[in-house]
Amino acid sequence: MSKLKINETSNHCIRKTSLGIIVMLFMLLLVGCHRRIYDNSSSRPTEMETKPRQIVFISAELERDTLKATYSMTQGNAELLPGRLKKTEPLAADNSSHPYTYEKLDAAGMVLSVHALDDPFVMVVETVGENGMMQRVVSERNHAQLFLRVAYVDGLASIVFKRNGIVMGKVLVE
Repeated sequence: MSKLKINETSNHCIRKTSLGIIVMLFMLLLVGCHRRIYDNSSSRPTEMETKPRQIVFISAELERDTLKATYSMTQGNAELLPGRLKKTEPLAADNSSHPYTYEKLDAAGMVLSVHALDDPFVMVVETVGENGMMQRVVSERNHAQLFLRVAYVDGLASIVFKRNGIVMGKVLVE
């Protein structure tokens, strides 16, 4: 009987040791995988580096002088980043139907494309009126901040903003 008890104790120790070894191997495997996934010293390029840059993010400040009837861009900045636009940019068929436009130009100043732009000086807000019905409030401003995303095309060097064919400002794309 004592021999049976020794065998049971021995089997119990062997099982416990085997379980400990399995748990330890599993932990080492997890640590190894964790290090491999989060190790930034890899020489492979990241997904962001391999994607071509395709969107131009533009921020600009526009001014309108109602007394002189002039429109100008006081500041403008363009940044080229990776990605794709979800919507296509509306092309401007002619300037008469779209008073505000932007033109994509190449380095030589040749027009690559002309696109329509909503009036940046008009702000339309929908709200609930006193009667509980939805109403539109239209507000005109003399100062506007413009944030625009446009698709990058090969050869794009600058973007010119116009009102009725007259240049308001130009943003260089680098």
